[in-house]
Amino acid sequence: MSDPPDAVLVTGAARAGVTSVLERLRERMPGRRFVEADALAAGEAPLVVVFVVSADAPMVRSDGALAAGVTARTGAVIGVVNKVDDHRAWRGVLADDRDRLTAAVPRLAGIPWVGAAAHPRLGEPLVNDLVAVLTRELADPDLTRRTAARARQADLDAGLAERDAERAEVVRAHRSTRTGDARWRREAQRVRLELTYSARQRCAALRADLFAEVAAVTRPTRPAVEARVRQRCADTLAEVDDQIDARLAELATAPVPAPADREVTVPAPPRHARRLETQLMVVLGAGFGFGVALVVARLVARLAGPVAVGGTVAGGLAGLAVTVWVVRARALLHDRAVLERWVVDAVAALRIEVEDRVSARLLAVETVHAVAVDQRLAHIEAELRRYASRRRSFDPSATDSVVTDR
Repeated sequence: MSDPPDAVLVTGAARAGVTSVLERLRERMPGRRFVEADALAAGEAPLVVVFVVSADAPMVRSDGALAAGVTARTGAVIGVVNKVDDHRAWRGVLADDRDRLTAAVPRLAGIPWVGAAAHPRLGEPLVNDLVAVLTRELADPDLTRRTAARARQADLDAGLAERDAERAEVVRAHRSTRTGDARWRREAQRVRLELTYSARQRCAALRADLFAEVAAVTRPTRPAVEARVRQRCADTLAEVDDQIDARLAELATAPVPAPADREVTVPAPPRHARRLETQLMVVLGAGFGFGVALVVARLVARLAGPVAVGGTVAGGLAGLAVTVWVVRARALLHDRAVLERWVVDAVAALRIEVEDRVSARLLAVETVHAVAVDQRLAHIEAELRRYASRRRSFDPSATDSVVTDR
């Protein structure tokens, strides 16, 4: 439990003679603790605030703001117009100061005001009225309780104002269509477009590269090309994931759960041609081979003369070779066509997957962002209700502004 308040704070406007008033009070009331504002401990509430202004001119707006701040946690306030020895019209200045302070800080209406000359040019210091009023205020048996209650209320007011400011900031930054939330959503939409465009460009470049590889495939290299296609798809998917992670790290305002790992399923391409296509290739190859065999046989027979059997054998071998070549070439072209269609399907599946990932990851970030904003607002509103409830629980008499002139 904190110690009861015992300090008397002496403060005021610049060049008003605050230090002189402080020294005179210490001399006249040595049993009391008089301090300036910088000597108060953090959170310490003074019993009485002696607010000093100069008699040469009425207080200004900044003086009113200073008075509002230094008197927020005290049980009594005394206004002092210092340097009355130099200014005969100090009573008019005092009246103006009372009116201006009341207008600036309504809760300080009615506080006692006195004139003083803490450090006169001639004669003794004039602080008797100040000492008398201060002694009366300090003798009030209710002063300690009122100071403690006032300090608690000031803390509540400060906390409530802080929560109000925080709530207003959150609402303004995340719920206003022209501020933070709208900007964040525009940025999220821009990131979505960038990621989608980049993913499509990667898929297009991958398809072009794979087409070039398929165009040079041979039957022995076909398994390696198929494995290469799958690996390139997996690599592209990983690159897109890395890009998504990097962009969302800049965009996310709260931790986002990691997505479940998913792989692109690329089915194996057809291994065999359909029966009709195979038959057609054999017929065409046989036709080409038969024609070549006839031509070669006649040519050899004409050149060789009586060695007709040799021409027939040579024609048959040439025809067989052409037949085999045509069938194999047609089969290879068929395989390349099949692989090209397979590459198109694989890249299309990859493109669908990366676009789905972009949409899903952005949706997750937007959801987390909205939840974080709602939770923060709910927390602030709960704090506001708690502070308001504690404020209403105060005894109205205990939270009365200050001790006034009685």
